Amino acid sequence: MAPQIETNVKQGALIGGWVCFGVGMLFILLSGCALAVAVPLLIAAFVLSIVSMSQRRVAGGVSLLLACIIIPPVAFLARMATVSPQVSFRSPTPLPSPPAVRPTASPSSSEPSPAPTAVSVDSLIDKAKDLMKAKGKVMWLVSSDELKKIRAELLNVPASSRRYAEIQQLMPQIEAYLDAAQKEEQSAAKRAASRWMYTEQPDEMGRGISKFATVESDNLLSFAFPYSGEQHASLRLQKSPKYGKGVMLAIERGQFSCSSFNGCKVSVRFDNGAIQNFSGAEAANFKPNVVFVEPYEKFVNQLKHSKKVVIEADFFQDGSRVMTFHVDGLDW
Repeated sequence: MAPQIETNVKQGALIGGWVCFGVGMLFILLSGCALAVAVPLLIAAFVLSIVSMSQRRVAGGVSLLLACIIIPPVAFLARMATVSPQVSFRSPTPLPSPPAVRPTASPSSSEPSPAPTAVSVDSLIDKAKDLMKAKGKVMWLVSSDELKKIRAELLNVPASSRRYAEIQQLMPQIEAYLDAAQKEEQSAAKRAASRWMYTEQPDEMGRGISKFATVESDNLLSFAFPYSGEQHASLRLQKSPKYGKGVMLAIERGQFSCSSFNGCKVSVRFDNGAIQNFSGAEAANFKPNVVFVEPYEKFVNQLKHSKKVVIEADFFQDGSRVMTFHVDGLDW
């Protein structure tokens, strides 16, 4: 009896393995989604196949092992292939389209801006008057841009406005102010590009303002003792309410050979023109380092249209010297 009992025990692992395998396959074939139940059964069948081989049931154990490895994946894929065509997917419900919005026409740049209100008209007029009170060249340049904007708004004021007549009288003043500001801007740009330096000096007696324009010589001059050392000459234009107009040729140290009785001669060449003789006069304060070139109008008229001026003058005990000036861009 003992040998028979041992044989049945050894066959129990193999039988149990096939039972687990069969039940697991039923779950896969009948319900492909019941993997949570089928997988543990197939794993148990796989383990029991190994136990069977260890109990010398090699043929049955190997058969069960191969069945656990090959058949379940093939059956699962076949099951999914037969189920997938039957599954229909509902197309997603389309989202409702947004309501149509009528495009609004963008305002054209050529369309006039709306007319200012009564309150804004009052403020615009007052602001324009305040801006035109600005004095000085810098204030002109700053206020002109804002004044242009005010002018554009005042042009849109209808004739029915209670201050329309006042605006019509104000417009010529605004135009004159803007013209002056534009000229000053052009003049400032011209001055910045030239070598001329411009200064103003109020008269202490209240006669007005003296204006000066000065440029230094390109070359250096050198005189004997006691005026030794290199220095520049300067050409200076003057408009004075006290002394009138004048052209001054000056040096820092030295003496022109120009007496108050006989005067002197100054040779001048504008650009590549011919040499011209101008008269030299001693300064009213008898400074020996300054000589006035005359006549003023003849000199300045040619100076305004020249780029270079070369001047030759005589100096006390140092002979004649030549001074070269770049004078283009004069704003005078």
